[in-house]
This record gives sequence, structure tokens and C-alpha cells, in this order.
Amino acid sequence: MNTEWWRGRPDKAEDKLPEFAASYGLGEAPPDLAELRAVLRRLIEDVSERDLRLLDGFLARGRIRRRLRDGAIVLEPVVCDWDWVLSEVASSFVPLLDRRDRLKICANSECQWTFLDNSRNRSRRWCGASACGNAAKVRRFRERQRTREGEGFVSRARMRSPASTRSDGERHLSR
Repeated sequence: MNTEWWRGRPDKAEDKLPEFAASYGLGEAPPDLAELRAVLRRLIEDVSERDLRLLDGFLARGRIRRRLRDGAIVLEPVVCDWDWVLSEVASSFVPLLDRRDRLKICANSECQWTFLDNSRNRSRRWCGASACGNAAKVRRFRERQRTREGEGFVSRARMRSPASTRSDGERHLSR
């Protein structure tokens, strides 16, 4: 899902898809990958019969076989190709359909990543508090400061005495 880098986030623009493809011996990513990503995104926002049919089509693409390993049945791909990858991605999304109330889109308009909100009261707003949440709080703080300064409010930092020089020549703000 979060492989599409959004505007304003160059610091997060590290694409892991080529590395993933190389590790499985897959070629270049097919256009169907972008289509699957769009279907999953739409299903997070609103479930439609059309998108469920498209999701089912992606599920059907991966051919798997059952094998006996250490007394247990395991599923493995018949062919490790992009059809299998697309099917696995679609398959991993299906259980989330029952938890759509916890699937959210980051409130940072410059991010828009999706995330699973596992908070007790389902109140998370950002994909990550340290990145997007902190950035939003800093923006609000700075906006409040600009508003207050525009109204003639002088911050404590500006009320302090000007910088003075210590005996060792270093400048510092007296407190």
C-alpha cells in the first residue's frame, strides 16, 4: 500500500520494490501492481462490489500447491512470478476488510499513507507520531506563535535581556 511516495515527503522516497523484486528473481514490476494498489486504497476508503471483484481477480492469479513439510501442510507458489506476488498482496489484505474501521489514512495532507489503528479508542490520526504527528504539532505551534505575535504578544524569549559576553569571550543569553 505505502509504496507510492506522496508530495512533500522526499525524505521517505526510498523505493524498496526493486530490491524486493531482485530478492525473488522477479523482473520489473508490472502495471498491474499500480492497479492493485489503487484497488486496495479504494477499498480502505469505501467498499464497492466492483473493487471486490477486482480483488478476487488478483487472488485468483497466484497458483499455489500444497506440500508436506515436517508433518504440516504448507502452501508454496507453483511459479514465483508477479502473478504470485500480486495474489499474495491481495490475500494479505483480505483479513483487513473486517477491520476497515481501524484502517485509516494519515491526517498529514503531505503524507496520506495508510495504517492500522490499534489504539484502544481508535483515535490515531497519523501514520507515525514521530514523523507526521510531530510535524503537525510543530506547524500548529508555529501558527499559534505567528498569530500571537501579530496580536502584539511578546514571547518570553524576546523579553529576556540581550546577549552578553562572558569573561571567556563566549556570547550567551542571560536568564
